Amino acid sequence: MEEQRPRAVQLSKGVNAVCQTHAMSSDKEEVMGLLVGYMRDDCLVIVDCIQLPRNEKHPDRVEIASEQLVEAMEEVEGMKRWWPPSLPEPRLVGWYHSHPHITVLPSAVDVSTQKRYEQMSSAWVGLIFGVFNHHIPRASDRYQLIAFVANPDYDTQMADVYSRQHSSDQSEEEACAEIKPYVLLPISYCNEDHEPIKARVLRRLCNLPEVVKMEARQSLDQLSDVSGESSASLRHALAYCNFINEHVCINALPIYNSRQSQKKKDAISLL
Repeated sequence: MEEQRPRAVQLSKGVNAVCQTHAMSSDKEEVMGLLVGYMRDDCLVIVDCIQLPRNEKHPDRVEIASEQLVEAMEEVEGMKRWWPPSLPEPRLVGWYHSHPHITVLPSAVDVSTQKRYEQMSSAWVGLIFGVFNHHIPRASDRYQLIAFVANPDYDTQMADVYSRQHSSDQSEEEACAEIKPYVLLPISYCNEDHEPIKARVLRRLCNLPEVVKMEARQSLDQLSDVSGESSASLRHALAYCNFINEHVCINALPIYNSRQSQKKKDAISLL
């Protein structure tokens, strides 16, 4: 039986917080990760995520290596040992990435990537977190989130436009603009009621500084290998230290303070 395509997405608030924090960790390059969940009727439920370090950094795209995908599948397989029996088995159900300073809508590369994953599983969705988009009238940064799948009827719809062109008052450009290669899905949010899953998502959030630090360290090592000069290596090391300092202030400290605040609340509730 053919796998059902999702028509809606339900995203746990914890996963949304992890992905959003990850997206805010870089305003120069896109970040990425994979999504874990299950299908419930025609709704894709997302309850966990796996942050992926970038082996290569690009300002306009992200690439998930096949090795990373295999490792993620193995991790999800291990989750089945403690997974709540009342829920459908966990599986990889999608991917997420950020769009810093640009429109949140999928690019042609994003749609192509999504179509490739949908060949493996029809129950696969893409999330895009639009961050660092400055909204001039309100003088504030806007945070946006969309869920999308590839439009399975795109080629047929485009062919229909060209076949009807001679009998239509609408211009070819106008007709084509109305047809998108992607379909946006509605997103709803939910609280996670199962403690093992909640604890795992919290660990994802706490582990984010380590993921970002590992990326920065890899970049430093690559630059040092290429330059070879001691003065250049020193500049790279100073840039790395400056990056780590900024990351601690922007990401790590808020996460730590949030955890400490929660511990105090838990301690008070036990009194």
